[in-house]
Amino acid sequence: MIRPVPDRYWMRVQAGAHKRKPNGILGTLCRELFLGLVMHARILEPAYTWDHYIAVPDAEDREGRSFGNKARRVVGEFWDFYRCEPGYEAIAVPPNWCAGKGACWEMMVDRWLSEEWIQRHNLCRERRLLMQGAPHHQGSRGLPEYRDVWSESHEDQECNDFQAYCMAHKGRATSDVSYNPADPPEAYNNPSVHTCIT
Repeated sequence: MIRPVPDRYWMRVQAGAHKRKPNGILGTLCRELFLGLVMHARILEPAYTWDHYIAVPDAEDREGRSFGNKARRVVGEFWDFYRCEPGYEAIAVPPNWCAGKGACWEMMVDRWLSEEWIQRHNLCRERRLLMQGAPHHQGSRGLPEYRDVWSESHEDQECNDFQAYCMAHKGRATSDVSYNPADPPEAYNNPSVHTCIT
């Protein structure tokens, strides 16, 4: 069972049959149902945006289901993997943030492909590679999820966001990591973390 956090992410509120992340499932469905070339706004182009998925009619599948268009099929099949926490159904469908924003999307892509952006990206990457150790041990979890998993894994001990931040820079939420304000810089995966929190 999951709860949507609008425009941010999905929070798991109850364990289920699998541990896959909702965004990973959405990405897999978009790739599995990839449309190839689509005629959109009188232009034949690759189906890169949600607008393309909305523009293509859906066909009936083996189970007799038809969702109207491919975007609705992605959303419909997403709910084959999850249940939404009661009371949150109204905001469970992701917003069509690409709808009607084709020119904006093109400008974003043009920026990402510009020489200036590529140089900046490469400089930032080189700086990240100089960092000692991993940046953190949260994985794909947001800080609130790391905090909750740590508490569940440690006999429901209390954990605030600051403690979670510190521990996320020491080890995984399910490991024997703990918060101690007297810990030296060496306790953290990156000594600069100690400077930030003291």
